[in-house]
Amino acid sequence: MTAQVRTGRPAPARTTNASASRAAIRPDPSLTSPQALTAARIGMLSAFGLAIVNVWFWVGFILYAPVLQAPWRGMNAYVATFVPSRYLAWAVPAFLFAPAFLTMIACLHEWANQNKRTWSLLALVFALPGATLMAALYYIQMTVVPNDLVHGVTMGFGCGSTPRPTRSPFPVR
Repeated sequence: MTAQVRTGRPAPARTTNASASRAAIRPDPSLTSPQALTAARIGMLSAFGLAIVNVWFWVGFILYAPVLQAPWRGMNAYVATFVPSRYLAWAVPAFLFAPAFLTMIACLHEWANQNKRTWSLLALVFALPGATLMAALYYIQMTVVPNDLVHGVTMGFGCGSTPRPTRSPFPVR
């Protein structure tokens, strides 16, 4: 009666039945379907893959990025000391990040509750172009850039190569 006086609504009935309390905790049936469980497993594997790729990238970048090893001496010096394996040590995991991230977000969308699917769809919509651009960029950096640098071709590499992080790849005037 006191709860009704304070709030103007009747107090909720208390249940002591154990089965009634278990029914309230029951998961959404759409999350326990075989398709949702498969999406959860694949999503978890891709999340673990993302963690591994992220660690691989940072270890490779810290150990082998030339900008961290010595001061910038110019493009000719960079080409003369270029070693493709050191470059690929951080470019390959950066490329693998894109499909793993997109897979994780797609699985998250499939596994999301019905009331959260709008947000997971938005995450998928923004992840798709981001992953596409990232995969294209690092594919070019894994194939074209090392091949041309090994053969001494530097024409037009102002934006393609990343030897100097203190400078913008685009001219600022």
